[in-house]
Formats: sequence, C-alpha cells, structure tokens
Amino acid sequence: MEEIIDLIYHFRSEALWEVLANNDIFAVQLAPDRIGYVSILGGGRQTYGLVLYKGEDGWNSLLRAQDWEEYSDGEDRFMTYMSSGFECLTFGSASDSKAPSSFKTMVRGRCKAMGYPINGCFPSIYRKERYFYNKYLTTEEEMADLRTALLCALSISQLITHVGLAKLGFYPGMGIVDQDTQRQVMPLVTPLEEGDEFRVSQIDVPLPGEDTLFDIPFNDTKKIAKFRKMEGTFGIDCRLFPMDYSIQDNKNDTPYIPFMLFGVSSGDSFPIMYSQGKPDKEGLGKMLDEISGILANDKPQVIRVDNRKTYSLLKDFCRKCGIRLAYTPKLEGLEEAVTLFRNMSKYMDDM
Repeated sequence: MEEIIDLIYHFRSEALWEVLANNDIFAVQLAPDRIGYVSILGGGRQTYGLVLYKGEDGWNSLLRAQDWEEYSDGEDRFMTYMSSGFECLTFGSASDSKAPSSFKTMVRGRCKAMGYPINGCFPSIYRKERYFYNKYLTTEEEMADLRTALLCALSISQLITHVGLAKLGFYPGMGIVDQDTQRQVMPLVTPLEEGDEFRVSQIDVPLPGEDTLFDIPFNDTKKIAKFRKMEGTFGIDCRLFPMDYSIQDNKNDTPYIPFMLFGVSSGDSFPIMYSQGKPDKEGLGKMLDEISGILANDKPQVIRVDNRKTYSLLKDFCRKCGIRLAYTPKLEGLEEAVTLFRNMSKYMDDM
C-alpha cells in the first residue's frame, strides 16, 4: 500500500490534468485479457485525480458519464452519474470523514515519513458500482489495477512532453481518426515485463455496447404456462425508474438507489401495480417475479413502456407469457402518475 501512496503523490506532482481533459481517454492493459480506460480529472479545477473504467462494462459507463443526455433515459445528470460504474482516485481534504480510519492513519504516517503535503491533497480511493454509493477499495485486484493505471498515466505524462498529444493518438472526443485507415483510435499503454518500461500503441475506440443490467430472464415455468392459457383483457402503461432516496440494508452495506417498477391502466393515471427493488440482477429479478404474481389472475393484453430500461426488464417476461410489449415514447397518464407518486414519496420521507 505504501507504493500506491508514493505513486499517488508522484501522479499529483505531474499535474496531468493541465494537459489532458477528462475526455482525453487512454486505454491501459491491466492484464493479458483485461483492458481499462482512464480519464484524468482536474480540468474543471474542482476535483483532481484519475478514474479507471474496466472492460466493456466500464467503457459503457464512461459513455454514460461523457454523454449523459444520450444515455440518460430521461434521468437527470446526478442519476446518470449514479448509473456509472468505475474505480476512482481523487484528492480532497485530509478531514475526509468517509475514509476508513486505518486508511487515514496509514496515509498520514507515509506522508510524514516521505515529506508529502496532506492538506488539500488527501487521497480518496474508492469503487462505485452502478446505482450504489462509493465504497473504498479493499481487494488485491482493485489495488493492483489502480497501481497499473497510475504507472501508465505517469508514463503517458512523460511521453506527452517528448512527442506531443497527436502522435500518441489523443484527440478531443475519445479518439483520433487515422488518416490512412480511417479508423478511430486511442492510445493503449501496456506495461512490459521489466515493470518500469511501457509500450504505447493504438487500438480502435470501442463501439457502444448493449446495457445488459436490465435484461432479466423470466423462467418461472408454472407462471408462463398459466399466462399462455389466459386471454389478455386490458392494457398497462409501465415505467422502471430510480427513486430520489437511498437505502442501506445493513450497517456495513453500501447504500444504493432503489428502482421502482410502476404501472397504471392505459390511458389514465390509476396505479395498478408497483414493486421496489435493488438495482442489481438479483433485485431486479425479484421485482419481476413480484409483478408477475400481481398479474397472475388478470393478464394484460399489452404493456406499453416509455423508456429503454423498462423495455429490457419486461422483454423476456412478455415474450414468454404472450403479452405484447410496445415502446411508446410519450405516455401522458403514466407521466402524471409517476410525478404524483414521486411527490407523495418525498412528502412521506420528509415527515
């Protein structure tokens, strides 16, 4: 851990944020079969540090963070930030109350021994899963990945000084178009076996991937058979959305933003079903199972949804149970009902 602290303060002294904006992304080879994507924080003079997005899921999280309006599904900027998953190093106040006391003690001891400044640049090292709040890094793999990202960032800092941004493949907007091949590329930094040497090459900028968090299979064969025998008699307008509060199940658990699956009779604002759950595969699966139970004796003919998350969640359930699923961007009755439900929830929370 002391090596990590030394690298953190070396990274801070380089002030890479003076050269790279947060959308000047470069890739790092974390392991032979794993790639991460690094964004440098500090250009806005508010938060200084480094963010590491891992693999395909990390890349898609980065896209959500960079182009939040495109990927927001109608959510605000804060909730779109919460939809990102990453590991992050930032510098903040030494009084950071969220850091574990053992971590603070260790950092202060190392800083005193090495003469590093503390005030205004105390490191905060954490991981954030989608729709969960920050959790400090604890595993060996997390620390090893952060070490690799820091070493690669320091090597990039030296190369920028000697050869410049363009030759390395940096260009605003996450990648530069190679004039010979017309490929959109970004720098890839690979640590060599010697440990203190690095190779910089270029890789294609990854295409956006599918968001699979909300793709939940429905495999309750008894319910499926029952639904297939029933005739649909009405329509439901439905939306899956994050609530405006957080939940912490147990004292040592990480708080999270719960999701609500909410449905009204098509064409009006009368609620007929709702279910709240945790924003992970298990929690969303339980939510889907609860909704299938609510509808077990009165099958809808069609379920209309107005965002991509809801469509993904209900897709397999509707297909297997013989219910038509329709994407309709504007459902006025549903919008009114969701707004009323949110306001009532906020009122009850404030009491």
